[in-house]
Amino acid sequence: MPERLTLDEFIVATLVSMGPADAAETVKNLRELRMHLSRAAELHDPDLTLDDEISLAQALAITHDANDLEGLRHE
Repeated sequence: MPERLTLDEFIVATLVSMGPADAAETVKNLRELRMHLSRAAELHDPDLTLDDEISLAQALAITHDANDLEGLRHE
């Protein structure tokens, strides 16, 4: 994994690591991941977009926050 990447690149890497899936499921997962990560990214920096290059550590922190936000939404 590179030291810096965009959140979109991080999403693609995550989907690839999940292994083969049918196209419809992949598109659904892509859309959901983009939505959750963009919401969490706003908490870190309101000007941050999915196309901005950030550190891997920041991408992981945003992903952690996205998971927390999703968990809160379902409680």
